[in-house]
Amino acid sequence: MTSGRRRGVDRIVRVMNDPSFALGKVWGPMTTVERSLVLLQARLAALPHDQLTDDYLKGQYLAVLESLVTSGLLVVTSFTQPTIDEATWFAYQRTQIARFRE
Repeated sequence: MTSGRRRGVDRIVRVMNDPSFALGKVWGPMTTVERSLVLLQARLAALPHDQLTDDYLKGQYLAVLESLVTSGLLVVTSFTQPTIDEATWFAYQRTQIARFRE
């Protein structure tokens, strides 16, 4: 894979790992967001696949992010218009969750 193509793939992965693109809030620092969501994905992998609806996942992701804001580990730095529809973003999250089942 060429370096330009690799950068493009890396950018897509970063976008799909960032909830701000689907949920319209920008949380930071991003390192804390990413680590927290990986832990959430590992926990969600123990649940049956059919329980992981978009609504359920949205509630779980927002609960984690908001609890981190409340505890002072994250801040909301801005509000934005979502650029990825939630169904697409949560479908990607399900693929990430599935990695923990393997």
